[in-house]
Amino acid sequence: MDVLIYLYLFIFWTLFWSFTSVIIDRIKNKKSGIISGRSECPKCKHKLWARDLIPIFSFLSTKGKCRYCKEKISFIYPILEISTGLLFMFIGYFLIDISLLLNGNIVELYKLWFFLLFSFLTIVYVFYDILYLEIPDSILFLLISITFITLCLQTLLPHFHIIEFLPSFQSQWGVWGNIALISIGICMIGSFYLIMMKWLKEIYDVFILIFIGSIFIYMKYFLYIDFEQYALWSALLWSYLVFLFLFLQILISGGTWMGGGDLRIAILMGLMVWFNLSFHAVLWAYFTGSIVGILIIFYTKTRNYYIEQKKFVNKVKKVLWLKPSKVSLDTKMPFGPFLALWIYIVLFFHESIKDITNWL
Repeated sequence: MDVLIYLYLFIFWTLFWSFTSVIIDRIKNKKSGIISGRSECPKCKHKLWARDLIPIFSFLSTKGKCRYCKEKISFIYPILEISTGLLFMFIGYFLIDISLLLNGNIVELYKLWFFLLFSFLTIVYVFYDILYLEIPDSILFLLISITFITLCLQTLLPHFHIIEFLPSFQSQWGVWGNIALISIGICMIGSFYLIMMKWLKEIYDVFILIFIGSIFIYMKYFLYIDFEQYALWSALLWSYLVFLFLFLQILISGGTWMGGGDLRIAILMGLMVWFNLSFHAVLWAYFTGSIVGILIIFYTKTRNYYIEQKKFVNKVKKVLWLKPSKVSLDTKMPFGPFLALWIYIVLFFHESIKDITNWL
């Protein structure tokens, strides 16, 4: 039965590939009706029918070409389909208790809904970043919002344990105390967004971050709040620290090392990946990104030699009145996908990572 459920998760959620590609295209081109309207070929704009939307098989049946205009279809689409199905299947395997789910447990149903929506939105922003080297703020705002709400519920409701390695219900502050703490948390997230939108000078951004840090210090040493006992506040603390870590790099590099979109992911990573695991995720994201970057540099150096040869050939072609070949030197690499990858690695294998960390 469990195997069938995992298989259903893979098959059913691969059907969202068309919906995902539509969202990515319409966000980029600022089209109306982001979640409505039929899919279409990006080349000939022909509306796609049901047989064109069968995941993976429709790509194979047409040999990677549009059924109507015969233009080649990017391999990003079948990769998107497979990634969506695999990610949702892994979520069912690693994060969901199937027996509780089959018994209609409300908390487990919410957990399934939360992680599937979370992963779906993550796939949207990851492939958007890969395609366009930028991250849509609307998608990350939704991700941060649903995560923040879930953390509030996990803090305030008994037995509402969604993110496993975060603490659960604590109610010693009473109704108004909890409302005040949640309000402060919302103001902190708003302050992070104020910094990311670059509406203020950098010196004011620094003052805001110092002020937020002083709030944590005051709550820790004067109100005697143990952040590790509260899902929301432990997540906010590590979100602040990861945000500060990446913000200082942007400040030092003048924005050449990473961009504002990565700061949004820093908030998300801190909210989802608690304690020192968040820094493990960031450092491993840097490591894997560096490995890929080295491979890209090697490829670029090899290609540049080829390009130099092509430039010489183009000069000859120009003299002979022939059409020159196109030359491209774009080697930018998105960092967002690496951060997203390690969020899920920590979610799926946090116990093993803790054991490795303790052993080291």
